[in-house]
Amino acid sequence: MRFSKFLFSLLLGIIVACVSGTWDSNAVVYMSSSNKKDVTHVPSLNPSEARLIFAHMLGISQFHNLKGNPKADQLLQELLQQENSLSSFFDFKFKTFLTVSGLYLDEPVKEMHPTFIIKDTPSTNSFGALTRRFQRQLSAADGKEDRTFYMNDLGGSLSVHALFQLHATKEDDLGYLRLYEKLFGKVSASFFDISEKQDRIFLSEIAALHEYIEYLKMKSVSGNVADPSIGLGQIVSLEIIYHADGGTSEKYRIAQENIISLLLQLKQLSSFSYVFLPPSEFKDRNTRYQKRQLDLEAFGEEVDQVVASNDRNADGRCFITEAACRKATNSCSGRGECVKYANKESCFVCQCASTIVPAGNGGNRTIQWAGESCAKHDISIEFQFFFWFAIVGFGLLIFCIKLLFSVGQEELANVLTSTTPITKKNV
Repeated sequence: MRFSKFLFSLLLGIIVACVSGTWDSNAVVYMSSSNKKDVTHVPSLNPSEARLIFAHMLGISQFHNLKGNPKADQLLQELLQQENSLSSFFDFKFKTFLTVSGLYLDEPVKEMHPTFIIKDTPSTNSFGALTRRFQRQLSAADGKEDRTFYMNDLGGSLSVHALFQLHATKEDDLGYLRLYEKLFGKVSASFFDISEKQDRIFLSEIAALHEYIEYLKMKSVSGNVADPSIGLGQIVSLEIIYHADGGTSEKYRIAQENIISLLLQLKQLSSFSYVFLPPSEFKDRNTRYQKRQLDLEAFGEEVDQVVASNDRNADGRCFITEAACRKATNSCSGRGECVKYANKESCFVCQCASTIVPAGNGGNRTIQWAGESCAKHDISIEFQFFFWFAIVGFGLLIFCIKLLFSVGQEELANVLTSTTPITKKNV
């Protein structure tokens, strides 16, 4: 009997350990382009496939080899299928790519829906290397400066890729605590002590996220959408609090709710890609960050840098050779081919093809691709419809207003303008 109980306990422990290990090794990704509500069938990608999704959403797919990755391409098609055909007119001009380490959730965030999970996710350090790689590629693609406006000595950082830069307000630890109290109240603030390093890191990351949210609000109100911003960063304080105070502590629960609250505010201002990394197993910092793969190859190799400007012709609109076109556009992102433009010598451009995907009504839907590397959704037909509908509607409105004015200026009939009183005759 005792042996049976022991065997049962042993098997139960093994099962729990296996389940916990499986959960702890996977990261959950939330993206604004996903509106699926079925969380029981969330796609699972490896780190290399996840990198391709992130690169495409950031607009730097020309640096990454999309061909030969059907799983990632299928998910991209599904994300495009979920978008409204006119959504590109109203898409956010701001993008945010954030990784949050040490975030353990019993269930998905109610206000968001998981897009996919990353199997055997690389470490926080590997995500940091991937973020820096994205920063270099963004600068190479458009020439804009990337400025890191917040950084701590445990790997946390926030940066903005834009012409109009964010200059964060410098505060001391007491100032961070006062800001936190203003945002979340005195009761929550009482759980954090600025004499503890993990609490100081957490309060400073809260302040940095708040500063970034205010920056996007300011750009939205000012109408400065001609300078789209891309925010990239890592939040690491939850991981530190998890190992310092425990995953069941009230402080960790409050800190987790605070971070999610700011992320939900942020998603109202920009399109987002959030990567939630589960807590690692080890408390020691040196071993904790080496639990998983740390090297740059954790996310797979990137393709060569885009070709130099001297591989383009004089006007910069096309490439001198077909090979240069294929190299710079990553073979037109796998959605077209490089051809001669107007039969001109030394002028090659991408001729984009269309993609047929299943539609929600059981039929098929055709997606047109456009752009220099066939990485953009072509909405020219929808734009023509929207434009001419607006023009015709505006014309009809002007016509109706003029018609009302013309009717109002007509003289009234004599019967209505006569001043002769009507008398009643008695018979």
